[in-house]
Amino acid sequence: MGSRRFVPMLAVALLVAGCTEAPAEEVEGDADPQVLQDVISTAFMVPGPDMARSRRVNAFSLGLGITKCGGEPPPLDMTDDRIAQDMFPDLALIRREGFGGEVNHRDLAIETIRSDCPDLTPGLIYYADIRNLEYEWTLRAQEVRDGSEAVAQTKEPAAECLRDRTGLEAEDADPTTFLRSTTYEMSKGTTSREEEMAYAEAYADCMTDYFDAMASELMERRPEYVERNREVLERFAVEISAAGYVP
Repeated sequence: MGSRRFVPMLAVALLVAGCTEAPAEEVEGDADPQVLQDVISTAFMVPGPDMARSRRVNAFSLGLGITKCGGEPPPLDMTDDRIAQDMFPDLALIRREGFGGEVNHRDLAIETIRSDCPDLTPGLIYYADIRNLEYEWTLRAQEVRDGSEAVAQTKEPAAECLRDRTGLEAEDADPTTFLRSTTYEMSKGTTSREEEMAYAEAYADCMTDYFDAMASELMERRPEYVERNREVLERFAVEISAAGYVP
């Protein structure tokens, strides 16, 4: 298991490298409500099942860049390319499939691009704006993680649960350090798929209260961010719909 599964924003960093080839004209029209919700879930991520919307938009954006470079885009429903599982995990997905898929569809898709491709930016006018919102939101989420009393009350029990279930280290002050422990353990090359799934199931079980508290506080804050940035969110929703996105 590579460390990329636990590093926040790595896929984003790949996509924004180089210059964006923006369309010549802005797309007009009204945002489809379901597409708009997918965009909101991408810009303002919340741990839990809502992350499925974010994964889908990210897969579509990556696919546009890969297609621009002559490659075959990954499936929109791929689940192996995760973002920040220490901050915005889908615990049900982790319990079902582990920390990452056995087949990495993202890497396979990237392997199909031309060797002279300068970057994988999707060529969307509002793409950078959405990524900037995502970055700003992640900073707010870190504040919740570090400063919320409701989250703080769950940390020590979560860490104790992880240590009891797996024997691996998890710090009381930050139980997500368990991910670092699993990465180190698996880097030895002796961990079976069954053991990896046991680690994943422990993380999903033990961290439920922690991420429920995170999600609750973030959902309270999200409407303010949506209203403040509604125009950009709607314009990006219109833009990806015109480019072929189907929720």
